[in-house]
Amino acid sequence: MNTFGCILSSVDLRDYRLKRGLVDKKDIPDSYNINMLHRIKNQEDVSSCTAHALSSILEYHDNNVVTLSTNFIYGIRRKLYGMTGKGEQLRVALNISKDYGDPRKNLCNGNTEVDAVFDIAERAYEDQAVVDDAYKHRIKSYVKLSNDDEVKYAIMNYGPVLASIEWYLDNNYNPETHFIDTEKVSSKSYHAIVIYGWDEDGWLCQNSWGISWGNNGLFRIKYDYGLKEIYSVIDDENLSSDTDEVIKPANNKIIEFILKLINKIINWVLGR
Repeated sequence: MNTFGCILSSVDLRDYRLKRGLVDKKDIPDSYNINMLHRIKNQEDVSSCTAHALSSILEYHDNNVVTLSTNFIYGIRRKLYGMTGKGEQLRVALNISKDYGDPRKNLCNGNTEVDAVFDIAERAYEDQAVVDDAYKHRIKSYVKLSNDDEVKYAIMNYGPVLASIEWYLDNNYNPETHFIDTEKVSSKSYHAIVIYGWDEDGWLCQNSWGISWGNNGLFRIKYDYGLKEIYSVIDDENLSSDTDEVIKPANNKIIEFILKLINKIINWVLGR
């Protein structure tokens, strides 16, 4: 059973972004492919695609020497943010990974749906050894990306990106081209994926539906398919949110207050 579970994040104008003018088109090659080693996960019938995609990226940054928990990222949001129900926002998962990290899978095991996953994650959180282990696998920061060129720059410089896409009822994996064929007939849900490269025709993506789906868990989408949300995960000692490659729009308390107010208005209008 192919399950989804990505929820659109609320609008936050305070997100870190790449500095304007940083990306130069002529420096971007026609194709690029990160060697992720492609440790394909399988969320099965649990609405935890966001946690699965993000934990794969965290494992990449740890050189794939550990297998990390998905239950922790998916389940600890109730305790930390008071969020319940199936599915998870990308930004919430990223904040968890930035502030707390993600423990090894054996310390918070399983692939569990709500409500049970909340209890599992919270019990793990009460164990100081688990908390300490999670912190070893935290990220430095994350950056919201705005266009295809920024996505490509981020993949080349920071590693695979976390993205969400709409999944349509007529989506069909084409085993010859490895593309998702669709006329975009009726959106079924949002789905979190990993983008690890590109070619002249589209994005190279990793799914979380096991190796029996797609090209051993991998697939492609064309550029005009459209990405809903895209975040670069930065986990490099020399590339923190304080570098001149990244800007934070809210750079003082007055601007922060104004942006928070605007955020509330926008999210109220959007119903998020």
